[in-house]
Amino acid sequence: RSCDLMASFRTIVKSHLAKARLAQGLWRLDRSLARLLSQIYEAIEKPDPSLPPATGDQVKAAAEVLVRIHGAIDSIYADARREGLTNTTLVGMPLNSAKQRAEELLEIAEWLETWNDPGVNRLLDEAIEDARQGRTLPLSSIFE
Repeated sequence: RSCDLMASFRTIVKSHLAKARLAQGLWRLDRSLARLLSQIYEAIEKPDPSLPPATGDQVKAAAEVLVRIHGAIDSIYADARREGLTNTTLVGMPLNSAKQRAEELLEIAEWLETWNDPGVNRLLDEAIEDARQGRTLPLSSIFE
């Protein structure tokens, strides 16, 4: 009986240690994502004037990387959710934080894809030209 109790105790301790290690890794991941987001926002807000503007291919590649990062974290989150780990304090907190940061990266990727779309740029140019020439509708007409 005491052997069974000790075996159960060892299993519980191993399980908690595994969760603690997982949480530690997830906090590292979360910090890395936070740094990446910070670097992205800094580059957007204060672009380095010594660097040439990004090409369309570079913007597309950057968006693809952000989408892949989001996909990887989304997959980790889905697996953890199936295992019931997203509701635990130890693992859930860093996992939910990383998931939220990944969603933010996906939004940036979508913005980059939109910004890089020639059709969108053409529509914006047309709208600006329409506004310059006075071809606009009163806002109130939209809600009538």
